[in-house]
Amino acid sequence: MLGKDWAGGGIVLINDVAGGYLITTKVLISGTYHKSLGISGNQYLSIGIGGGFVQKSVKYGKYTYDNQWTPTGFNGDMLSGETFNNSIGYGDFHSGINYTNRPTQTLKFYGGVSAFHLSSPQETFLDLANDSISTDRLGLRPVIHGGSEININETINLMPGFLIMLQKSAKDIMAGTSAGYVISESSGVKNEVLLGAWFRTSGSLIAMTGIKFSGFTVGLSYDWQFGELRQVDGIGAMELSLIYEAKPPGKRMAVPGL
Repeated sequence: MLGKDWAGGGIVLINDVAGGYLITTKVLISGTYHKSLGISGNQYLSIGIGGGFVQKSVKYGKYTYDNQWTPTGFNGDMLSGETFNNSIGYGDFHSGINYTNRPTQTLKFYGGVSAFHLSSPQETFLDLANDSISTDRLGLRPVIHGGSEININETINLMPGFLIMLQKSAKDIMAGTSAGYVISESSGVKNEVLLGAWFRTSGSLIAMTGIKFSGFTVGLSYDWQFGELRQVDGIGAMELSLIYEAKPPGKRMAVPGL
């Protein structure tokens, strides 16, 4: 018997098109075990592990190359003279640990650490099939995150949080909050309208809106870029998300996803 402990699992499906040229598809599966600390059932230590497959492809025909520039100008019909793999794929794995505490009925907070690219998979479109010591590998990406859920009253919830990611020489820090307005509640499941804003130190402001109903969350966010990022990739990007979160069995406390 698990008692107040419980286990869960999830699947993540991602399809991303960057600049109309780079297409990324990810299928990731994860599992978690949530250990109740103490007899009150308001504290949990969660451990998760997961992995899956990543596939990337590039539309090379949308690029221009040196060989296509002639003394009389650009000629897109000329061959590029370059040799690339059109598509690559690799396995990717991650793991993490998280602590959740609900000291009162109106306050819950959490914090955790995780690591992505545990196997440091090779990611390159160059033909390096025989290069087992290539440096074109994804570096380990440690992540630190934390946040809270504050019930202002019966209809308004605030959910501030932060995220810190490190990878080789790169660093990304994001902080912000979202707010939920409860429009109805059935069998302990709240149906809410969501609004939020997040700031990323690398140079973007993220606005989001969404709705939660019957365990589903449908969200729409826009990443407005400024500074150097805006010069590279326009003014921003839009993201649509669909999430289903099953209610924990019995009276066990819900914990944030790893």
